[in-house]
Amino acid sequence: FLLSLEQKVESLQSIKAPDTYERSSAIAKTLVKSLTAVVTSTASVPKQRERKRSKASLSVDELVEGLRSDLVEREYLWSGDINSELYAEDCIFSDPTLKFEGLATFERNLESLEPFLKRFAPASQRRVSLVDLFVDSEKKFVEACWRMVGDLALPWRPRLELDGRTRFTYGDDGRIIMYDEAWTNLNALEALAVLLKPSTQKKHKIPIRRLAARPSERTYPDTVEHWPGRLSQNAPPPSTICKRNVRIIILPGFGNDAIDYQEPLGQPKEVGLVSCLERRGCSSVTVVPIARSDWVKVFTRGLTDSNFLRGNADWNTKAYDWYLETARNSVLEMIQKSDTDTPLILCGHSAGGWLARALLRRYPELEMSITAVVTLGAPHYPPRDRDCATRGVLSALRHADQRDGPPTIPFITVAGDAIDAVDSFTLDSYSRVATKDAQYFCGDGVVPLTAAHLDFASKCITIDGALHSINQPGTTKPTDVWYGAELFIDDWLPSVLETLKL
Repeated sequence: FLLSLEQKVESLQSIKAPDTYERSSAIAKTLVKSLTAVVTSTASVPKQRERKRSKASLSVDELVEGLRSDLVEREYLWSGDINSELYAEDCIFSDPTLKFEGLATFERNLESLEPFLKRFAPASQRRVSLVDLFVDSEKKFVEACWRMVGDLALPWRPRLELDGRTRFTYGDDGRIIMYDEAWTNLNALEALAVLLKPSTQKKHKIPIRRLAARPSERTYPDTVEHWPGRLSQNAPPPSTICKRNVRIIILPGFGNDAIDYQEPLGQPKEVGLVSCLERRGCSSVTVVPIARSDWVKVFTRGLTDSNFLRGNADWNTKAYDWYLETARNSVLEMIQKSDTDTPLILCGHSAGGWLARALLRRYPELEMSITAVVTLGAPHYPPRDRDCATRGVLSALRHADQRDGPPTIPFITVAGDAIDAVDSFTLDSYSRVATKDAQYFCGDGVVPLTAAHLDFASKCITIDGALHSINQPGTTKPTDVWYGAELFIDDWLPSVLETLKL
């Protein structure tokens, strides 16, 4: 049965991923509905009863706090453990596989499913990450963006990684009258297929529970391995991924020097991002020659740009023209010295990601020579409720994408789900990038998930445990668990090459 179902699912993989109940596959809905009916067949039919409420109505703030608690603390997406006080008795529930009416029906379904959830999705092997949470008081809804990850306790050990959003529409008394859940990275058939396949993802030394300790409670070694036995002179593990020649230009992040991607924090060259890519068959890897001292130009030149000072700058601002001109020269040099038929990928780390977008806006003719752009932990959106550190450039890029359409070449965004905003350093970083209310967000320690994925990206990749940069957050100690480290390269590079059909 499992084999025939998997074959049927695979035969439908070419269908565009539906993510809501109305758009979901009839096969998936029928299958889940049948399984739910079997599981709940022994449960009693819910009786209409008057529920005792602790409050006659809820404020929006109370509703938001209750939903945050359900998502982060109760992990209701895995456990089903919701605070019933938040929901109206006649609430309509829907996700891509089921739709029904009534809080009592939800509670009955949960009661029947609870033994299976505890057995096959134990709390130690799952988690829910809150990516974003916002309120539209005019349309009377709260919307949560989230990510759920779990290693299921089945013999073949599948790992489910599901990104989604849930819209909670509330009534006059502040209670939820409509629950609408959508999945954004998988459709219902794809999710079922994942459950039937053994996990091919390597097990990282960081556990599925993301790093939540405060910096004062963490300990960092002065040296890190990067791969087993490196400190004992063991060679890096063999790994060839590229089936054909690929050229890559790395765009450094804010405050970074080109050396950070070659010999990070004085470590041997073999652990740098450039060497990691070369070991995987990338024929030519270079870094835009940015020096750490160059970044002071953002401020010295920005002071002479009135738009930058007013927060209305775009990609033509003097504050970043030096960077974009240097990056353009690197692209032209790469084009001139190598075969133009060889794919050329821009890999922008941190600010280098949005600066790659600015580069294509400022020099649109470069699109003809660039195959794709990959961004690693890049903040792509201006914060919702505070001044943007780019002084308007991110807003200008966003408006240009909406007005003129996004760039014609593929973008692939890579983000890390490693650290909650549990300390002042991480909270300040997430707040500067996303919103003042970032205390419940998760991300790579500098950029939260909500800012790192472009809505027009050809593929969005989220990596468990990946940190933002070459150093442990808030320290000068090296790390071997950032995007460009040996441990994590294979979590995004093969997917990039597969997406681009390279």
